[in-house]
Amino acid sequence: MQGGPPQAPKRSTGKALLVGCLGLIAVTCLFGVGAFTYVSKSVSGTELANFQVQPGAPFLYEFRPHGRGQVSVWLEVDATFENGFNLDGQVTALSSGSSASHTLHFANGGACENPVAQSTSSMCLNWRVSHLNGHGEVSGRTRMFTVPTTPGQAGSLSGVITPGPGTTLRSLRLRVQE
Repeated sequence: MQGGPPQAPKRSTGKALLVGCLGLIAVTCLFGVGAFTYVSKSVSGTELANFQVQPGAPFLYEFRPHGRGQVSVWLEVDATFENGFNLDGQVTALSSGSSASHTLHFANGGACENPVAQSTSSMCLNWRVSHLNGHGEVSGRTRMFTVPTTPGQAGSLSGVITPGPGTTLRSLRLRVQE
């Protein structure tokens, strides 16, 4: 028999590991819920206008906001291309007595991008692109810019959007959402 104080039983690190993992899972879930809520609020809303744009032809469409103070303008595209996706244009938004002109330019081979250089409100949804030997397809939606509005006061979008050489548009739509 040895003399001396009895030793304390060894603590299991299993409990600490379990608590740490559960905490990490909880934080990840909270972050996921927050991100989902932010994106849902950014992309959902009342659709005020949805119209087909004829490539190379001038357009003028009106919308009437209900009350959020701003609307988002989305470009929805479905196209085929050779040697890169190219799309250029000019869109002017008139709302609440002010006018803002936006120059559009896609030239990134079909990668998701905001075609409006001066816009900070870009976001892409369901953006798909495929390439094979210089030929490709692209489809999806990109939020181009936001427009400040006054509830009940009509606004409008006008302009021209033209595909570049080698780009064939199957569908080109503009959407206005509150």
